[in-house]
Amino acid sequence: MAKILIVDDSDIIRLQVQQALTELGHEVIEAIDGQDGFEKASSNRNIDLIIADFNMPALSGLEMCKKIRTIEEYAAITVIILTTETSPELRARCREVGIRYWIVKPVVADAFKQAVSKVIDSIRKLAG
Repeated sequence: MAKILIVDDSDIIRLQVQQALTELGHEVIEAIDGQDGFEKASSNRNIDLIIADFNMPALSGLEMCKKIRTIEEYAAITVIILTTETSPELRARCREVGIRYWIVKPVVADAFKQAVSKVIDSIRKLAG
């Protein structure tokens, strides 16, 4: 399946997301904040998808995404933002850094699995 980096400062959210993704057969790498996420992406050059919290210490999800996109292999990587925020301003800021997908917390396992599966299917179709 896919190799997915999940980045969230909440242990509970990381556990929920990790469980949902492994139930779908995906390999998961976990990071505890934006800086850790950037470091994990830097040392794992074959990640297929990043799922990141918006509000985190060290680097926000958007700041982390900007840094990760400086890595050649990840210039166009798909990122899903997890957030409790729903403002149009947040969505506009996400689009500015190439993020087209977001999931509003709390994470509901079945809906989350369906959303991630659709995103991975679209990634695979684009890759040919």
